Order: sequence, then structure tokens, then C-alpha cells
Amino acid sequence: MRWKTLSILGICTLLTAGMTGCETTGISGLLPTGKQTPKIIASSLSDMPEDAAQVVTAAGAIMTGLQMPSPVKFAEPAASALARAGVTEPGFRVQSAALFQYDNTADGSGRQITARIGFQDGLGRRSTCNLTAEYQTSRNNIEVFAASADPVFDTVPEAICFVVPAKNLPLSRENCPTTFHKLYRFVAERAVLPDDTANADTERDWAMMVFLLDRISPSAQMKLGISATSSGFDGYTKDSRYLDYNGWRVGIAAGRFLLMDPGAEKDLYLKAIYTPGKEAGFLKIPKLVGLYPLREKR
Repeated sequence: MRWKTLSILGICTLLTAGMTGCETTGISGLLPTGKQTPKIIASSLSDMPEDAAQVVTAAGAIMTGLQMPSPVKFAEPAASALARAGVTEPGFRVQSAALFQYDNTADGSGRQITARIGFQDGLGRRSTCNLTAEYQTSRNNIEVFAASADPVFDTVPEAICFVVPAKNLPLSRENCPTTFHKLYRFVAERAVLPDDTANADTERDWAMMVFLLDRISPSAQMKLGISATSSGFDGYTKDSRYLDYNGWRVGIAAGRFLLMDPGAEKDLYLKAIYTPGKEAGFLKIPKLVGLYPLREKR
């Protein structure tokens, strides 16, 4: 069945026009290209020295906007630097942590640590950062006088796809979900299941939306393509559209076809292709992170 470009353009243009206000600016401060991860001293909070674990936990709370009692106190510049880093968002929690450095400061008056922190929210979205902090300990508390956090983009993102009747999606600025979380919930509630025969007997306009659950760098690329083959990176990508919620990307493609048509002469697949950005140096190798059958001939 012929792919209808007009339908793609109409649906995607309206959808992205209504959602341009949802986009946020990506952050800078990527790790230097080619920088290797140092040797891990401790692979979890429980394995770290107590003072290091407390600092990592407290820093994670600042970056996610979580208020919690802690013996760790941050100097205002250190707290502000973490809050402004933008490596994660409210609603996330520390999921994992590893310690790379645990040394005395140059003048011997305190400690200096480097750690990697992994965050996750209730949807399964993830982000990662490298934390550096310098602090002094006393009998009753820990005072952090310097801290910074830089994003880490070394994970091939996980992709989730929803297929939705195009008429059920918001097509105006007024009813556009303003966050990744709200858009994800809105689309998931209106998506059809692959074996939903009630939606598979009529040719209609469909919107396919792919959500990346891992935060990717501003220079990384996400592409959605429509293809008759399940292998390789080929596919029609010209009219797909994309949204960026502080590094969590959403791709949108649309068209008129019969979903999961058992009598189709050709297969039809949606491909989600991820290409890393500057953080990968010269090795910007694309990866097929999602392959979704829209119909399969029998």
C-alpha cells in the first residue's frame, strides 16, 4: 500500500507547530572527547566511604530538587552550580552511583571525590552525570565548598513506540502537553495494541511516536524512517518530526495505511535510528534502537 506523504506532512506539521513551546534547550559541558572512565573504587553507595556516600546522596538530592535531612551542607556557590547543571529534573531519584576518586585536597584540609551518578524517574527515563566535589568533614557534619556536575552520554538509548489514531492527538498549541511526562502519558492512554483487531480493519491516518528514555547529547541525532525491510538503516525519513525535552527526544511520523494488514503485499516497518554526537569523537556509528512492524505480509 502506498505511503502517503501528504498525510505525514499534514499531521506532523500541525503536531510540531503546536508543541514548539514544549522544547527546552540542551546543555553544554560534555565530557572531553576520548576521555576514558577512571578505575572504579566503589560500585555502589553502600561500598563507598560513609562521607563520600553522604556527599553523593546530598548532591543527587539538590540536582533533583529533593528536600531531605542530611548532615551535608553546601556552600552557596557549590549548591548553585549543581542546581544549574541541568543534568536531570525534579521527579528523578538516584538509581546508581560509583566512586572513581577519593583523595585529600591539595592543601590536605579536606577530601576531593569524583563519582558517577545515574538517575531514573517513574517512567523509566534515565540520565547520568559525573560529580566532582571538595569538602571538609567535622564530627557532626560535612561542608562542601566546591562542586560541579557534567552530563555523561555513553548509553545507547532505549526507545518506546506508540501507534495512535491521528485524530486522537492534540494538534494545537492550546492543548499541547508541556512536558515529556505529560506527553508520554497522553499518548500511551490513546495508543492501540498490536493485536487490536478493531483498529486493523480500516485504512486510516496513524501517528507513530517514539520516545527515547535515555537522555542524549544536544549533538546526537534521532531519526524515524519508514521502510519495507527490517534490516539496515534505509527508510523514508524526510517528513518525520522531532521534539527535545532537555535531552529526552520524541520522534513523530504519520501516514495513512491499514495497520497490521495480513493481506499486504509488502511489509512496513518504523525504524528508530540513533547516532551519537560530539561525545563519540570520530566514531559516530548509527544504531537501530527501535524496529516496529506496522504491517506484516503473511
